[in-house]
Amino acid sequence: MSVYDVPLLNTQELVERTIYHSMRKHCVSRGYLPDIYSFDQNAQGYREYLEAFSAIVDDKGFAIEVFNSGPPTEREMKQVPRLILDIQGFVPGSIGGDQSQQYEWSEEHNKYYGFIAPPTTSDLYFNIHIVASNATQDRIMNALVSLAVPRRGYLPLYNAEDNFLFTNFLTYVPVNEYKTPGIMETMIRYVCPDLIEVADIPNTDPIIPPLTYFQIDLEEGDKP
Repeated sequence: MSVYDVPLLNTQELVERTIYHSMRKHCVSRGYLPDIYSFDQNAQGYREYLEAFSAIVDDKGFAIEVFNSGPPTEREMKQVPRLILDIQGFVPGSIGGDQSQQYEWSEEHNKYYGFIAPPTTSDLYFNIHIVASNATQDRIMNALVSLAVPRRGYLPLYNAEDNFLFTNFLTYVPVNEYKTPGIMETMIRYVCPDLIEVADIPNTDPIIPPLTYFQIDLEEGDKP
């Protein structure tokens, strides 16, 4: 076994999907977005989703679209209001890993193999863009984001609600590069600190058999 046998972890995917689904569910629960999972995943279901989306616009005056990380081509025409998750990337974290030799049982080989833990955790930075056409939309989306992504707290994983990731607010950044009329955009920066980005690194093949027998010889010494 070598470093080339280390399994890939889906840490970034877990963070992305957890944050995205949290924002989506909060928009759905407040009636600002249809629940896409309540429609059939086909052309007819998509038409029904668009009809439900239009009904929200007619009722509330606007609906809020939520987009995950991805290329602009997957985010459709830029319309407002919308929430956009933009993952920035990993940087070294603040917790070091135990670099001492460790061993774990291999069910496949019925022997132990050696490994060391990753040398450090990783911090994942991400941005949430709030894009609105007026102050009312901006305030509502800020309130939704404050519920969906804790400023400093724990967020249940989207696929395992007994497990959590920690999110930490960093700053607000007004986005004014294009000064597009009728569009106001704010970027909120967060970090998820001290994530496990790399799995344990094996460095010894599974060649160590389990201990099956040992003997201790006890000799009675001279009594005082």
